[in-house]
Amino acid sequence: MKFSIFASVSILAAVAHAKVRIISPDADTVWKAGESATIKWKSDGKDSSLTCDIQLLNGDPKDADIIGTLTKDGAPKCSENSFTVDSLDDYPSGTVFMRIGQNSKHKWSYSEDFKFKGDGSASSGSASSSSGSGSGSGSDSKPSGPSSSAPSKATPTDATSTQAPANNGGSGEATPTDSWLNTSPAATPTTPPQTESNTAESDEAASVLSRFSSISSSVAAARATNQ
Repeated sequence: MKFSIFASVSILAAVAHAKVRIISPDADTVWKAGESATIKWKSDGKDSSLTCDIQLLNGDPKDADIIGTLTKDGAPKCSENSFTVDSLDDYPSGTVFMRIGQNSKHKWSYSEDFKFKGDGSASSGSASSSSGSGSGSGSDSKPSGPSSSAPSKATPTDATSTQAPANNGGSGEATPTDSWLNTSPAATPTTPPQTESNTAESDEAASVLSRFSSISSSVAAARATNQ
Protein backbone atom coordinates (compact mmCIF):
# COMPACT_ATOMS: atom_id res chain seq x y z
CA MET A 1 0.00 0.00 0.00
CA LYS A 2 1.59 3.24 -1.15
CA PHE A 3 1.69 6.74 0.27
CA SER A 4 3.82 9.85 -0.11
CA ILE A 5 5.87 11.50 2.61
CA PHE A 6 8.88 13.79 2.72
CA ALA A 7 12.37 12.42 2.30
CA SER A 8 14.08 10.81 5.31
CA VAL A 9 16.03 13.96 6.15
CA SER A 10 12.85 16.00 6.27
CA ILE A 11 11.16 13.38 8.43
CA LEU A 12 13.98 13.25 10.94
CA ALA A 13 14.18 17.02 11.14
CA ALA A 14 10.47 17.23 11.86
CA VAL A 15 10.37 14.58 14.58
CA ALA A 16 11.57 17.03 17.21
CA HIS A 17 8.61 19.29 16.47
CA ALA A 18 5.96 16.53 16.47
CA LYS A 19 3.68 16.15 19.47
CA VAL A 20 4.66 12.46 19.62
CA ARG A 21 8.42 11.88 19.58
CA ILE A 22 9.61 8.33 18.93
CA ILE A 23 12.47 7.24 21.16
CA SER A 24 12.78 3.58 20.17
CA PRO A 25 13.38 1.98 17.70
CA ASP A 26 16.30 4.09 16.50
CA ALA A 27 19.05 3.74 13.92
CA ASP A 28 20.85 1.07 15.99
CA THR A 29 17.78 -1.14 16.45
CA VAL A 30 17.49 -4.59 14.84
CA TRP A 31 14.14 -6.39 14.96
CA LYS A 32 13.78 -10.09 14.20
CA ALA A 33 10.71 -11.98 13.10
CA GLY A 34 9.14 -13.99 15.94
CA GLU A 35 10.77 -11.91 18.66
CA SER A 36 9.13 -9.32 20.86
CA ALA A 37 9.69 -5.62 20.31
CA THR A 38 8.98 -2.60 22.46
CA ILE A 39 8.20 0.79 20.98
CA LYS A 40 8.78 3.85 23.12
CA TRP A 41 7.77 7.44 22.51
CA LYS A 42 7.07 10.65 24.32
CA SER A 43 3.74 12.44 23.99
CA ASP A 44 2.65 15.85 25.12
CA GLY A 45 -0.15 18.32 24.57
CA LYS A 46 -3.43 17.12 23.11
CA ASP A 47 -1.95 13.95 21.60
CA SER A 48 -1.43 12.41 25.02
CA SER A 49 -5.17 11.80 25.38
CA LEU A 50 -5.55 10.17 21.93
CA THR A 51 -5.16 6.59 20.74
CA CYS A 52 -1.94 5.91 18.84
CA ASP A 53 -1.84 3.69 15.75
CA ILE A 54 1.57 2.18 14.98
CA GLN A 55 2.55 1.08 11.48
CA LEU A 56 5.70 -0.50 10.05
CA LEU A 57 6.89 0.62 6.62
CA ASN A 58 9.65 0.00 4.11
CA GLY A 59 10.84 1.28 0.75
CA ASP A 60 11.56 4.76 -0.49
CA PRO A 61 10.28 7.28 2.07
CA LYS A 62 8.79 9.25 -0.83
CA ASP A 63 6.73 6.24 -1.92
CA ALA A 64 6.75 3.75 0.96
CA ASP A 65 4.80 0.55 1.62
CA ILE A 66 2.86 -0.16 4.79
CA ILE A 67 4.03 -3.72 5.48
CA GLY A 68 2.27 -4.14 8.80
CA THR A 69 0.06 -2.55 11.43
CA LEU A 70 1.62 -3.33 14.80
CA THR A 71 -1.48 -2.22 16.70
CA LYS A 72 -3.99 -4.24 14.64
CA ASP A 73 -5.20 -6.02 17.80
CA GLY A 74 -5.75 -2.78 19.67
CA ALA A 75 -4.08 0.62 19.75
CA PRO A 76 -2.75 2.03 23.05
CA LYS A 77 -3.38 5.48 24.44
CA CYS A 78 -0.70 7.90 23.36
CA SER A 79 -0.24 8.84 27.00
CA GLU A 80 1.12 5.32 27.73
CA ASN A 81 4.29 6.24 25.82
CA SER A 82 5.15 2.59 25.08
CA PHE A 83 3.79 -0.48 23.35
CA THR A 84 5.10 -4.05 23.17
CA VAL A 85 4.58 -6.47 20.30
CA ASP A 86 4.80 -10.00 21.73
CA SER A 87 5.83 -11.66 18.46
CA LEU A 88 6.79 -9.77 15.33
CA ASP A 89 5.33 -11.09 12.09
CA ASP A 90 7.71 -12.46 9.48
CA TYR A 91 8.20 -9.38 7.35
CA PRO A 92 10.88 -9.18 4.62
CA SER A 93 14.45 -8.46 5.71
CA GLY A 94 15.76 -4.99 5.04
CA THR A 95 15.61 -1.40 6.16
CA VAL A 96 12.32 -0.34 7.71
CA PHE A 97 10.88 2.53 9.69
CA MET A 98 7.71 3.08 11.66
CA ARG A 99 5.20 5.79 12.37
CA ILE A 100 2.93 6.60 15.28
CA GLY A 101 -0.20 8.72 15.15
CA GLN A 102 -3.88 8.79 14.34
CA ASN A 103 -4.82 7.08 11.09
CA SER A 104 -8.27 8.68 11.18
CA LYS A 105 -6.76 12.17 11.49
CA HIS A 106 -3.78 11.55 9.19
CA LYS A 107 -1.34 12.82 11.81
CA TRP A 108 1.94 10.95 12.08
CA SER A 109 5.37 11.03 13.68
CA TYR A 110 8.16 8.98 12.05
CA SER A 111 11.06 6.98 13.43
CA GLU A 112 14.59 6.67 12.15
CA ASP A 113 15.41 3.85 9.73
CA PHE A 114 16.37 0.57 11.38
CA LYS A 115 16.91 -3.09 10.42
CA PHE A 116 14.48 -5.98 10.26
CA LYS A 117 15.39 -9.64 9.75
CA GLY A 118 12.79 -12.02 8.42
CA ASP A 119 11.81 -14.31 5.56
CA GLY A 120 8.93 -12.18 4.29
CA SER A 121 6.16 -14.77 4.71
CA ALA A 122 3.81 -12.37 6.48
CA SER A 123 1.17 -10.60 4.45
CA SER A 124 0.93 -6.84 4.46
CA GLY A 125 -0.94 -5.16 7.28
CA SER A 126 -4.59 -4.26 7.32
CA ALA A 127 -4.03 -0.52 7.50
CA SER A 128 -6.03 1.73 5.22
CA SER A 129 -4.11 3.89 2.78
CA SER A 130 -2.70 6.85 4.58
CA SER A 131 0.02 9.39 4.21
CA GLY A 132 1.31 12.06 6.48
CA SER A 133 3.91 14.75 6.35
CA GLY A 134 7.07 14.70 8.43
CA SER A 135 5.55 17.29 10.71
CA GLY A 136 2.93 14.82 11.89
CA SER A 137 0.03 16.05 9.80
CA GLY A 138 -0.94 15.97 6.18
CA SER A 139 -3.03 14.42 3.46
CA ASP A 140 -4.03 10.77 3.74
CA SER A 141 -3.68 10.04 0.05
CA LYS A 142 -0.75 9.94 -2.29
CA PRO A 143 -0.69 13.17 -4.32
CA SER A 144 -1.94 12.58 -7.81
CA GLY A 145 -0.84 14.30 -10.99
CA PRO A 146 -3.11 16.02 -13.55
CA SER A 147 -6.00 14.08 -15.13
CA SER A 148 -4.59 11.26 -18.00
CA SER A 149 -7.74 11.30 -19.77
CA ALA A 150 -7.05 11.89 -22.89
CA PRO A 151 -8.93 14.80 -24.28
CA SER A 152 -11.55 13.81 -26.67
CA LYS A 153 -10.61 14.39 -30.27
CA ALA A 154 -12.93 16.55 -32.27
CA THR A 155 -13.68 15.31 -35.77
CA PRO A 156 -13.16 18.18 -38.24
CA THR A 157 -16.05 18.83 -40.58
CA ASP A 158 -15.79 20.38 -44.03
CA ALA A 159 -17.91 23.44 -44.60
CA THR A 160 -18.92 22.03 -47.99
CA SER A 161 -21.24 19.06 -47.88
CA THR A 162 -20.12 16.13 -50.00
CA GLN A 163 -22.80 14.13 -51.76
CA ALA A 164 -22.26 10.39 -51.93
CA PRO A 165 -21.81 9.17 -55.53
CA ALA A 166 -24.71 7.19 -56.96
CA ASN A 167 -24.17 3.59 -57.93
CA ASN A 168 -24.09 3.08 -61.68
CA GLY A 169 -26.53 0.26 -62.29
CA GLY A 170 -25.00 -1.90 -59.60
CA SER A 171 -21.71 -2.16 -61.50
CA GLY A 172 -19.77 -0.87 -58.52
CA GLU A 173 -18.54 2.17 -60.41
CA ALA A 174 -19.42 5.49 -58.92
CA THR A 175 -21.07 8.00 -61.21
CA PRO A 176 -19.98 11.58 -60.39
CA THR A 177 -22.86 13.84 -59.51
CA ASP A 178 -21.04 17.16 -59.36
CA SER A 179 -22.77 19.74 -61.53
CA TRP A 180 -19.56 20.78 -63.24
CA LEU A 181 -19.17 17.26 -64.64
CA ASN A 182 -22.67 17.16 -66.07
CA THR A 183 -21.79 18.88 -69.33
CA SER A 184 -24.00 18.62 -72.46
CA PRO A 185 -22.59 18.46 -76.00
CA ALA A 186 -22.61 21.79 -77.85
CA ALA A 187 -25.85 22.43 -79.70
CA THR A 188 -25.59 22.15 -83.51
CA PRO A 189 -26.92 25.31 -85.14
CA THR A 190 -29.93 24.60 -87.34
CA THR A 191 -31.49 26.60 -90.20
CA PRO A 192 -34.63 28.25 -88.98
CA PRO A 193 -37.74 26.88 -90.72
CA GLN A 194 -39.14 28.85 -93.68
CA THR A 195 -42.30 30.76 -92.96
CA GLU A 196 -44.84 32.28 -95.41
CA SER A 197 -43.45 35.73 -94.63
CA ASN A 198 -39.95 34.68 -95.49
CA THR A 199 -41.12 33.07 -98.73
CA ALA A 200 -42.96 36.23 -99.87
CA GLU A 201 -39.92 38.36 -99.18
CA SER A 202 -37.76 36.03 -101.21
CA ASP A 203 -40.17 36.12 -104.17
CA GLU A 204 -40.32 39.92 -104.07
CA ALA A 205 -36.57 40.18 -104.05
CA ALA A 206 -36.33 37.88 -107.02
CA SER A 207 -38.87 40.00 -108.92
CA VAL A 208 -36.92 43.20 -108.22
CA LEU A 209 -33.73 41.61 -109.45
CA SER A 210 -35.47 40.42 -112.58
CA ARG A 211 -36.80 43.94 -113.32
CA PHE A 212 -33.41 45.50 -112.70
CA SER A 213 -31.83 43.03 -115.05
CA SER A 214 -34.42 43.82 -117.75
CA ILE A 215 -33.87 47.58 -117.42
CA SER A 216 -30.13 47.13 -117.59
CA SER A 217 -30.51 45.15 -120.80
CA SER A 218 -32.73 47.86 -122.38
CA VAL A 219 -30.25 50.61 -121.48
CA ALA A 220 -27.42 48.65 -122.98
CA ALA A 221 -29.36 48.09 -126.23
CA ALA A 222 -30.22 51.79 -126.55
CA ARG A 223 -26.60 52.81 -126.17
CA ALA A 224 -25.60 50.37 -128.82
CA THR A 225 -28.17 51.82 -131.29
CA ASN A 226 -27.02 55.40 -130.73
CA GLN A 227 -23.49 54.50 -131.50
